[in-house]
Amino acid sequence: MTLRPLPKTVAPVPDELLSGWLIRLATINYCEVAELLAHIGICVRYPATFDFDVDMASLEKIAIPARLA
Repeated sequence: MTLRPLPKTVAPVPDELLSGWLIRLATINYCEVAELLAHIGICVRYPATFDFDVDMASLEKIAIPARLA
């Protein structure tokens, strides 16, 4: 499945946690973080876990629709 870019995106700021950036990205796209992650095919119950452990496949799934790849 090819994901289309999100309608709006925001750049991560230096030293920002991944969960914080995901919250900003979801907010600017008028959805919850869980909805955003489900849309791009990531099933995670607590997005803050990304601040401690995230695999490259998940990062790629996030980067493409966020226009960071």
